[in-house]
This record gives sequence, structure tokens and C-alpha cells, in this order.
Amino acid sequence: MSETSQFAADNVTERAAWTTDQVQNLTSGAWFTAEIEDVSDPVRLITELGEDVREAAILHVTDDAQAAGISMNDLVRFTLFGAVGTMKVVKRKNNPTSPQTDFWCVNVVPGKDS
Repeated sequence: MSETSQFAADNVTERAAWTTDQVQNLTSGAWFTAEIEDVSDPVRLITELGEDVREAAILHVTDDAQAAGISMNDLVRFTLFGAVGTMKVVKRKNNPTSPQTDFWCVNVVPGKDS
């Protein structure tokens, strides 16, 4: 790994130590940590998720072992700003140029997703 790449990876790992939240995978019962990013840009939502433009978030997971335990259609729950959110994992992005694995999640619709 180049010195620049190592520096970038170290920065992300250090930032994740301070900016992650606990998330529970309701499907497996496992807990993991993730940076939770709200996605509200409609163009980005349509580009990434097609016509399913429900409320969405991206879970940025730094730990590869934790990321390996997350699958498509898993239900995840987290508390953010005092509110409990339950979302469904609908897309995984594992970009080799990033030290994080990104999981796109959409808001759960009762009767459709649970």
C-alpha cells in the first residue's frame, strides 16, 4: 500500500473511532458499528436505488469482519438523535479504493419489509 493510501486509511479508521454508532442486525442478532449518513438528495437516491425512493441512509462500516456479517435484505436497527430507526439493507458497495464498506438502507414499510 502506498504511503498516501495508508495515510487515508488511517484517517478513516481514526475518524470512525469517534463518529460511529451501534447498529443491531435484527436478522442475525449481531451488533456492529457504523457511521450513519442520511441521504436526502432525490437525484442521488434515484441514481443509486432506482424507483425505490423511500427515506434512506448509508451505513459506512470500517471493520471488514463486521461488514462480512451484513447481507442484503437484513433488517437493522439503530438509535440516532434519540429516535429508533429500523431499516432494510438493499445495496452493498465495496469500493476497493475505500477502507469502508457502504450499505444502502431504506426505511421499513410495515407489511412489505417485515
